[in-house]
Amino acid sequence: MKKLLLFSKDKGLLQYLESGLDRSQYKVELFEALSEAADHIRQKLSDIALIDADGQELAPDEIFRSFKNIAPRLKAIVLSSTKDVSQAVSSIKAGVFDFLAKPVSLESLRTAVDSAFISRLPKNRAGLFSEELWLKGSGQSITDFTCLMAEAAQTEKDAVILFPKGAPAVRAAGLLHSAGFNKNRRLAVMDLADYSRQDSEAAFWTALKDHFAQKEASKEEGGEDLAGTVFLNNFDRTSDHFRKLLLDHLISRRDQRCDRSVKAVLGARALSEEEKEKVSKIFDIICIPPLMERKEDLPVLVQAYADGFAQKYGKTVKGFSKEALSFLLDHDWPGNYAEMEALIENAVLLCRGEFIEYGDLMADLQMLTGICAKRALLSGRWELSKARELFDRSLIETLILGCENDLDRTAALLDLPKTVLLEKMSELNLKTEI
Repeated sequence: MKKLLLFSKDKGLLQYLESGLDRSQYKVELFEALSEAADHIRQKLSDIALIDADGQELAPDEIFRSFKNIAPRLKAIVLSSTKDVSQAVSSIKAGVFDFLAKPVSLESLRTAVDSAFISRLPKNRAGLFSEELWLKGSGQSITDFTCLMAEAAQTEKDAVILFPKGAPAVRAAGLLHSAGFNKNRRLAVMDLADYSRQDSEAAFWTALKDHFAQKEASKEEGGEDLAGTVFLNNFDRTSDHFRKLLLDHLISRRDQRCDRSVKAVLGARALSEEEKEKVSKIFDIICIPPLMERKEDLPVLVQAYADGFAQKYGKTVKGFSKEALSFLLDHDWPGNYAEMEALIENAVLLCRGEFIEYGDLMADLQMLTGICAKRALLSGRWELSKARELFDRSLIETLILGCENDLDRTAALLDLPKTVLLEKMSELNLKTEI
């Protein structure tokens, strides 16, 4: 979601934006007083500032400079009904991203906001993320995620990484570290689940304080390998009391006895509403998008994984058959990136031609039934016999491949006589070798 700060005296402009912008993608907050807007920016609660030049005591370039002094990387768009070209020129010279004449169309505003949002990415984004297969694609969800990662890496604020099941949280923390100011230092990873027992808490606090303590010698000088980022994973798998103590410690730790340049990063599947309220103004919150939100990226993602595994195992795999790709696109991926990685690796190993076929996908019963049910729902009307035929075909193809075309083993798994299996395959127009 793109968070927009609207600095304006016109509440009607806020209503216009809220009525025309998708609220699932854009959040607009109105501020009329400069001090309140500045405080909002100081807390880093908005991605883009919309400055309405009309009715303001200060010129738009002056307003932007006051915002920029607080947040040097803030992007701003000026909206103005004046026909004075000099106002636009002075705004652009001051560093404003775009200058739009009022009345502004929502399409023009969306284009400007989206461009400003993407421009926040560092120029070396491609280099930073080029080896991370799970970041392939250009969909809105992954673009938003990489924007947040790139910005969070360039601040001294601590961060929280929220990740769905099967998402590479540790690798995300590694990316955050590698793009930060302390990338030449060490990434320290601590799994809080290992310290969940009371008798191990003392060891945890000792280790944590050691990571944050000031040290004189560097690794190059023969001293300790200093931590630059400390990733505290599985924060939500600890007790309420422990989580409260840890949050309070991280919030208040930045004193003279600590190395304030060390970034703390919490990893969690979810946070309680109270915890979100507590950390939102102090930590950068970064959410790894689940694959369900990245359907447009799936063709690129699965191909990237297939290419990587084909190279690893010395195989020639050019892509996926139409049926196989359709099957992958229809799956909801409850196991997210870990599930996809395992499925594509097995498919590459099983593939005997240049293209991964549907039968190469080692789908389990839950996956098969889920996809069949989803296709039935999407069709609007589907007879039970057709749904069962699709499921039977999917199941038999998968089992035959898993049994390496051994029909005797396949029949045994299905608890069917081999003759009945052959009859069923004939009804479904399945070849005896898939």
